[in-house]
Amino acid sequence: MSRQPKDIAADIKRHLLPHYLKVYEQAVQRYLGQKAKEQNLELITNALHRVSGGWINHSGRGAKTIHFDNGSAEVWTNEDISLKLNRLTVEQAMQIVGLLNKGEKDP
Repeated sequence: MSRQPKDIAADIKRHLLPHYLKVYEQAVQRYLGQKAKEQNLELITNALHRVSGGWINHSGRGAKTIHFDNGSAEVWTNEDISLKLNRLTVEQAMQIVGLLNKGEKDP
């Protein structure tokens, strides 16, 4: 029993391509989502860099760190930011903590 190439191609198109196209589209969407996250991370990192006047360290842990005179800011791919602040005056520390607490209470 031999089948014609045209029939084999029709079977491939009917049975395999719909599944492969669906998987391909999902992969494209994941890729585009990842690219958008990377671009957003870059925007956040650059903004913190400009504001702080520091320098950027591209660590391999999924984060970028901006170092500045009084500490550092670590920007993660999920857009969380960890701040490490050093040599603050009591007044500066109180202002920062007050600002953070106010932000948690706002709706």
